[in-house]
Amino acid sequence: MKTGELYKDRETPVWDGAVVKGAETVNKIAGGELRKIPQVRLERLPERAFADWKTHGIKAFAADKRKNHGYGADEALKLSADSFSRCLPQGLATPDHYIFQVLNTQDQPVGTAWFAVQDDYGLRRAFIYDLEIVDRERRKGYGRATMMALEDEVRRRGIKTLGLHVFAFNKAAEQLYRWLGYKVTDLTMEKKL
Repeated sequence: MKTGELYKDRETPVWDGAVVKGAETVNKIAGGELRKIPQVRLERLPERAFADWKTHGIKAFAADKRKNHGYGADEALKLSADSFSRCLPQGLATPDHYIFQVLNTQDQPVGTAWFAVQDDYGLRRAFIYDLEIVDRERRKGYGRATMMALEDEVRRRGIKTLGLHVFAFNKAAEQLYRWLGYKVTDLTMEKKL
């Protein structure tokens, strides 16, 4: 399967023993509710969309840093802009960074996703820097479908480990990642004095 194709015949066992198989599979979610996982297609973010994506991403990351760590507005915005500049010095052409728009089966954008391939002392792994589903499409399974599509992208590159960071206040995302089989590998804690 190449980037840009719908994933549909993929079977992936997850932690609770359920099997995910494209849009045809019904999966157990919180509260015992059953829901089909929608199909998505990952398409490289077009150059014309990069500036808007980056501006939005900087603002969203700054808001998360303020909420989680208590930075002032100006400091959080500077920290966020510096982080994006450091990670993406060549924009979309930055080597080993992959930024996608997430499209539904009608080719409508439902979100964006960004991961990078990193060499960590001989261990090649991928790391998700950002995944966002647009507000109107949240709680419909697109986050789960996007994560599965990203896992396929990473596997195609011969990489066997995919990591991510989730802010402690984002319980819905944490629940999704645990449901998909992600485990805590580090835990950072702090206390206000």
